[in-house]
Amino acid sequence: MLHENLIEMDPRSYLEQDDDPFDPKMTAVEVGELETDRLQTPGGLVALLAQVKYDNGKLVEVRVYPVDLGAGKNRPWSRMGTPQTPSPAKAQEILQDLQKLSAPFGTKITIVDGVGVIRP
Repeated sequence: MLHENLIEMDPRSYLEQDDDPFDPKMTAVEVGELETDRLQTPGGLVALLAQVKYDNGKLVEVRVYPVDLGAGKNRPWSRMGTPQTPSPAKAQEILQDLQKLSAPFGTKITIVDGVGVIRP
């Protein structure tokens, strides 16, 4: 199911309709600027790191660690996107957003000490 959704995603859907990164007239710098604009939105400046635990080939637990890539911070452009441990409040915010996005799929995420925990 997941792979079907990924196949249907068009990378151009993240860009403005007038900006086509596949346009041969655009330079690599122009394409990079389009990506930078998208990445500097609040949703583009957080990440998640998952640690998956199996026992005899059966899923036991997934631990989800939030990562701050500079959302809401005044970092120099050259440091935007550099992974950092989020503050406890930012970690909570990131994981709560993940809880809301995961709920429609029946995935229950418990937040324990700034880490998301998923158990089957």
